Amino acid sequence: MVMFKEARFYRQLSDKKVHCVLCPHSCFIENGERGKCKARQNINGKLKSLNYAKPHIASSSLIEQNSIYHVTPGKESLNISALGNNLNCTIYPGNIKEYDEKTPTLTQTPAQVISQAEKINGGIISYIGEPITYYEYMEDIASKNKNMKQIMSTNGFISEESMLKISQMIKGVVFEIKSMNDEFYQKFCGARLEPILKAIKMAYEHNIWIELKITMGPHMADNFYEIRKLVSWMFNNLNSNIPLHIIAYCENDRTKTSPEIMLEIVKKARKMAIDAGLNFVYTDNVNWKEGKTTFCPNCKRPVIIRENNSIENFMKEGKCVCGTNIPGIWK
Repeated sequence: MVMFKEARFYRQLSDKKVHCVLCPHSCFIENGERGKCKARQNINGKLKSLNYAKPHIASSSLIEQNSIYHVTPGKESLNISALGNNLNCTIYPGNIKEYDEKTPTLTQTPAQVISQAEKINGGIISYIGEPITYYEYMEDIASKNKNMKQIMSTNGFISEESMLKISQMIKGVVFEIKSMNDEFYQKFCGARLEPILKAIKMAYEHNIWIELKITMGPHMADNFYEIRKLVSWMFNNLNSNIPLHIIAYCENDRTKTSPEIMLEIVKKARKMAIDAGLNFVYTDNVNWKEGKTTFCPNCKRPVIIRENNSIENFMKEGKCVCGTNIPGIWK
């Protein structure tokens, strides 16, 4: 049986209180209480990770399933997720589960995770759900095999201190932007936008491969202001080669937008981002081949075609046939 592991990124205070600095919530936690993520608890003056080595997901899929297209396309990755969420957005339901003792979980040590990942075609581990809430588990898995590719999908609400450490062990990060409006984050997520943008910049500056995704949710409808603002921020702080995934939101859509209308919305959003100068813009969660295809920014030929679970890769050593380098992690 795996016991609770002492957490990283916290400071002990007087009267058995602790200060958690894992994420910008910066929780001050009384003895016996939990932080906002519900996955870390103060037990007699020590902060413990409640979800350590207890994933509720440990299964493989194509790496593309996690909205990352420029890392070893067509390869499988082992998806790991433990319960916990530090950003509960109420505007539309997500797929991140809060920590709950009643939810069935597995018991899987870091060594067992590595062993399982080594058996699949690709040897990649993707940390999904909200990995920052099971940081200790992720860190110990990564330390067991530093040559294995480790990918993380996150909402990006991460402290600078922990983002710096993550940058030393993770090869790629998919950041989910829920809105480019700070008021949205404050009203619906109990958080702020600035720390998320700062975490993205830190990852970029530390040469982690990053891809961004934004969901065209009910709060956006067909208003493309959010897309324009995100693209502008990407140009000012990153570069035009960072892939952007525009996710069509259909399930439980409060606006009752049909899949056909949603497809047209994400097509328009994609065109807008490309016309603005981004080289790699994708549409996920819709059945549209062009929106999943990687095109050479120079000659406009398709270099990777994705259709259902079929991947055709026409690149050689990360280059288009015209000789243009296509940025990504291809080996």
